[in-house]
Amino acid sequence: MRRAGAAALLALGAAWLAALPAQAGDPASTFAIHARPAALGGAGMALDEPTSAPLHNPAAAALGSGLSIKLGYMFSVPLLSYNGVEADVEGVHGLSLAAAVPLLDRMVGGKRLRAALGLGLFIPDRWIARIYLIEPTRPSFVMWEGAVNRITAAPVLALAIGDLVSIGAGATLLADGAGAADLDLGFEGSQTRTDASMDLNLRLRAAPLVGIRIHPVAWVTVAGGYSGELSMDLALDVHADLNVPGLEGYTVVSIRGTNDYTPPSAWAAVAVHPAHWLDLHFQATYVMWHRANPFYADLRMLIDLGEGPSVLGGIAPPGKLKDRWVIAAGLEGRIPVLQGCTLALRGGYQYRPTPVLDQTGWTSYADSDVHLASAGLGFATWENRAVQLRVAWAFQMHRIVERTVEKDEDVFFDTGYTIEGWVLASMLDLELTFR
Repeated sequence: MRRAGAAALLALGAAWLAALPAQAGDPASTFAIHARPAALGGAGMALDEPTSAPLHNPAAAALGSGLSIKLGYMFSVPLLSYNGVEADVEGVHGLSLAAAVPLLDRMVGGKRLRAALGLGLFIPDRWIARIYLIEPTRPSFVMWEGAVNRITAAPVLALAIGDLVSIGAGATLLADGAGAADLDLGFEGSQTRTDASMDLNLRLRAAPLVGIRIHPVAWVTVAGGYSGELSMDLALDVHADLNVPGLEGYTVVSIRGTNDYTPPSAWAAVAVHPAHWLDLHFQATYVMWHRANPFYADLRMLIDLGEGPSVLGGIAPPGKLKDRWVIAAGLEGRIPVLQGCTLALRGGYQYRPTPVLDQTGWTSYADSDVHLASAGLGFATWENRAVQLRVAWAFQMHRIVERTVEKDEDVFFDTGYTIEGWVLASMLDLELTFR
């Protein structure tokens, strides 16, 4: 009986670990990070802003006329509720750094060729990356917890041929982990003895990022691109030995999990310039969520308590996400102020449908469709001077639509849930260009 109870306890603990939810999303696709594309509702892929290129369209990195350096800060305030009770979700706040470094600017065959290196970095001011454990039955806002509050780094290289076309490529970087843990529990005389050790190694991973920007006529710009999938994967093997009077055995648990998953996506954008002071931006992104693992860890376990056959099993609950189209639009109007300076007024909208299906089983991974409204201001000093200053501010309101889910009849601990809420965010950037 004691052996059966111990085996059940070990199996239950292993099953709990297997159901720990992963987190999905990333700060750049959720908030846009930089103030100008953020104010446009995230519709920034056709912009000509070199410092925004690494986190948006790498092709724009070569469109500058000198060295550009940007420093920014953003924060968000989640106001989410589950069954009318405020959810404990951490806001995103951190520092953004970006640079566009010219490598080439010369005339070749009557065409101006420009090449540049772009670097983009977002550093949360609380942690670089976060992997944390949640009870599997506890409501989890999987698109707003953890994954959007992690470091994002992207180096890119771009080439522009005249004013007609520019192309760029690079990578988004992230680290994952692999390790092993050993646990030994027993007695020496009348004293309990425990020994434990754990080794964890971090490995760098990269996802491809490519983009193109074409300016065929003065009043229109078209752009397109692709970004690959990226995740912080955890591989952990746990070996536990049990040696107490009347009970000896061991268990091996192998866990393979995914955190901070960013799905592959393909996008197309158009910017229309009906007047020299007005830009209209439209963007559609196809997000391939079906490539994602479900919000569970994959687990394999072996339990041997000395009598009877060993217990060998696995837990890998099914669960697929749905591909979604994300639609965004924005406008920017510019008016001259002071002498040689410009004030920009910006606004935008985005519709981001959730890829999460109804959680009718024992898990409650909460998410719903999002309507994003944004606004912002920009100020630029003398464009023809040796040093140009740009300041940009943006404010976003993410409306998480109310969603009600009813649980299956065999889920004894819950009948269903209703979620809704807001996420408010703001960004401020300071940029210098040296000609």
